[in-house]
Amino acid sequence: MSKERIWGRQAIFEALRAGRRRVHSIEVDRGLGMDADVEEMCALARSRGGDVHFVERGHLDAQEPHENHQGIMGFFDPYPYASVSEMLAVARRSSEHPFIIAVANITDPHNLGSILRTAECAGVHGVIIPKRRAAQVTPAAVRVSSGASEYVRVARVSNLVRALEELKDERLWVYGAEADGHCVYEMDTRGGVVLCLGSEGEGLPRLVRDRCDELVALPLRGRVESLNVGVAAGVITYEIVRRRMAEEKTTP
Repeated sequence: MSKERIWGRQAIFEALRAGRRRVHSIEVDRGLGMDADVEEMCALARSRGGDVHFVERGHLDAQEPHENHQGIMGFFDPYPYASVSEMLAVARRSSEHPFIIAVANITDPHNLGSILRTAECAGVHGVIIPKRRAAQVTPAAVRVSSGASEYVRVARVSNLVRALEELKDERLWVYGAEADGHCVYEMDTRGGVVLCLGSEGEGLPRLVRDRCDELVALPLRGRVESLNVGVAAGVITYEIVRRRMAEEKTTP
């Protein structure tokens, strides 16, 4: 099986802690020093059946010359994608209304990583991404997510429109984030919810937009026309969380 590199302390830590994918080995810069974090990481890797190698600094730089690897790199099995049905099952087991984020045409892995981090922190049940012409859960996305990607269920689908239709059949309400939508602070988040996000430049693809039950937008009071999609995802996601928490308090 092919191996996938993960770099950065926090990302490697979370991959080891989550235990969703096998660790083959980790490589540590000899000059890094064995502080408590590094010792814990090495011990955890060994306990998971991985090897620990101490290497010269130039070795890691040669593998990822454009990234700040922080003196440590891990080699793991490829990212374990989930299915949409698994996300719905997790929500059912938790007796929660499903909350899923669907990413339409975002190609920057840094934006995807930011969305995955928000999704994990907010307790989203899963994130759906297209298999083609979109960012995947690459090592760069894992690093930006600070390892949160290791806990989030991410499904890759061949046809995002069909996936949305299937979720609508499950009685989830599909919101699309678009500049001409209604104010997000007027959303009705009762029941299952899907939040669709598109790229900053193009927005949602027409077919995805047409499948949305409602379009929502953040109020922009400055001169810039849009927010970074990762920031917008965080604000809208937590508005949904806030509303659900308020609903829980008023439910007998």
